[in-house]
Amino acid sequence: MVSDGLISQVQAATLLGLSRARVNQLINEGVLTPIPLAGKNLLLLAQVVALKDRRKETAVDGSTKD
Repeated sequence: MVSDGLISQVQAATLLGLSRARVNQLINEGVLTPIPLAGKNLLLLAQVVALKDRRKETAVDGSTKD
């Protein structure tokens, strides 16, 4: 699925270093936008990477993550 620019919640969790439950929480909070496809909620790889970059930046400057 990554070739389509979409990844699973499990893949997103691995990329972000979070649990799948936390990824689901981020979806519920509106931080990540699910893309329903074939009965699954996939995530845009670009959006997950952008979140990872933001988390990395905030970890460096001491701001709140997520």
